[in-house]
Amino acid sequence: MKTATIKFLFLISLFILPQLLNAQNIKYRLFKDLDNLLKKAKASDAELLSPNNFQEGYDYYKDAMESLKDNDPLEDIKTSISRSALYLNKSIEYADSGKKFFKFTLKARRDAEKVFADSLAHKLWKKAESKFNDACSDFEHDERDDAKEESFEAEKIYRSAELKAIKRIYLDKARNALAEAKENGARKLAPKTFEKSRQLIYNAEKELEGNRYNNDYAHELAADAYSEAKHAAFLSKMFKEMNDKDETSEDLALYWEKSLRKIAEFFNIKPYFNNGPDSLVNEIIAHMENLKTDLKESDFLKNKNKALSSEIEKLKNRIKAIEKRLNRVNLFVRKVKEVKRSFSHGEAEVFTQNGNVVIRLRKLNFRPGSSVIQPKYFGLLSKVAKAILKFPNAFYIIEGHTDASGKADKNLFISQKRAEAVYKYLLANSNIPRSKIHAVGYGETRPIASNETESGKSKNRRIEILIKPAINIFNIE
Repeated sequence: MKTATIKFLFLISLFILPQLLNAQNIKYRLFKDLDNLLKKAKASDAELLSPNNFQEGYDYYKDAMESLKDNDPLEDIKTSISRSALYLNKSIEYADSGKKFFKFTLKARRDAEKVFADSLAHKLWKKAESKFNDACSDFEHDERDDAKEESFEAEKIYRSAELKAIKRIYLDKARNALAEAKENGARKLAPKTFEKSRQLIYNAEKELEGNRYNNDYAHELAADAYSEAKHAAFLSKMFKEMNDKDETSEDLALYWEKSLRKIAEFFNIKPYFNNGPDSLVNEIIAHMENLKTDLKESDFLKNKNKALSSEIEKLKNRIKAIEKRLNRVNLFVRKVKEVKRSFSHGEAEVFTQNGNVVIRLRKLNFRPGSSVIQPKYFGLLSKVAKAILKFPNAFYIIEGHTDASGKADKNLFISQKRAEAVYKYLLANSNIPRSKIHAVGYGETRPIASNETESGKSKNRRIEILIKPAINIFNIE
């Protein structure tokens, strides 16, 4: 019985196996080039940069696969394959040209991806992706102006998502610790320490907003904020326990004296607190200083010699660093003077502030409610572009400001539009890198004169260009 079954299965395999192999061979021959084309389209980011053409091509690819599976006529399969190849080739063509057209938006997208903005700033990321998808669709339909505008908006949203993600990376740990401290009552029980942590978080956030890429100082502020939040939580917990045990201020003082007693006893010093802790601390310090003098003379001199040699080497390096900084300062000062001379007194005020250069445009005015730059100011803006390019390694911020007339939200909106108008003019008429220049509207929030007089209002309605060197040249440390 078993032998007959084996013979039967063998005969069946002789009939079916060649058919299966033949079907696989047909599929390989039909789809070989198309499979390679699909891989090439994906590698070219066609799915992102030419979404409509890529999707059409992929849909026809799936139709061809279904037709093959259902044993449809060979001509139908070849037709779907041909149409799929047509659209996939178009998607590759648009993707290749789109990489140049969307150069700055793609850079912003990559920068946002590096800091995991797709998860840490999910809503902004999705909004940017949707806007960029619209831009790519317009590009496919050769609506270049619309594509450019949509791409510009997407770039700004990607940058916002990037900043939000960076803030979360640096500040979430401190924020969570502060929230935990708040839940434990630290806001009431340890208000000064709690507020110190909150302020450090705020300062770190502002530091990141000013320079998200050079963020060592922001990292230090965030670490201090986390430490103070934990400190506030500890104090809160301790005060709660004291209240539960009906302990007094004396108990608190004795608690802190314990550690000092242990140190004193380690050095065989009798701990007295009749004049507070300061006298005991001074006695411990004096004792430690005496211990230093007990070292053998030879060892002391040997170590001292090593230390002095090391200090001398450090001083040499320090002098070199200071000389380098001074050269930068001199160059910076010379450039600032050149910029000042390039403007007349009525055109602009140029000054330095916290290591940055500020160009406050006096002569650039807009019609009420308008953000259109009049042609008579083009010459002034050309001077601004030349001034900016004297500091090629800096970041540039175009700030828009208004007076306090009207509603605050409208003032904020028009100040942003005016700043963006100057931003777009400078990009279009100079070689300033797009990645280094940004536009920000502050509305009426940063007045430089009283809004009670027409003269003061006129001064508050202004455009300022902030030039931020990549390195603070005045920081010698």
